[in-house]
Amino acid sequence: MKWVFLVCLVFLCGCLDGSSPQTQQTPSGVADNCSTCVVPAVGAVVNVDVKDFAFSPQDVRVKVNDVVVWTNRDSVPHAIVSDSGGELNSALLNNGETFSHLFKSAEVVNYHCSVHPSMKGTVTVE
Repeated sequence: MKWVFLVCLVFLCGCLDGSSPQTQQTPSGVADNCSTCVVPAVGAVVNVDVKDFAFSPQDVRVKVNDVVVWTNRDSVPHAIVSDSGGELNSALLNNGETFSHLFKSAEVVNYHCSVHPSMKGTVTVE
């Protein structure tokens, strides 16, 4: 049971900083002394597919402390960027790569693909 918890913890830590979990290394000491770990308060995980030059679903409604994960399922790269320029700013995502963001406050975030600006979406955080 501890092993499953540690795997989930490492996965969540990898997703919360915006990088792909495949590139994360297991932090040293986590398996040895997990009583000192700080686990962020994370709610639900909401998935958005990037496919056929569109976000699906285009508009999502989440709660504070939910994580949204965008997965590129297109054969071309995409990048998720908030219209305001601050909240979301992913690297260029190739097919199969993901970008994750933890929403910490109630807000409405309009975003688009910086490579294909006609691709638009909205995250409403309640």
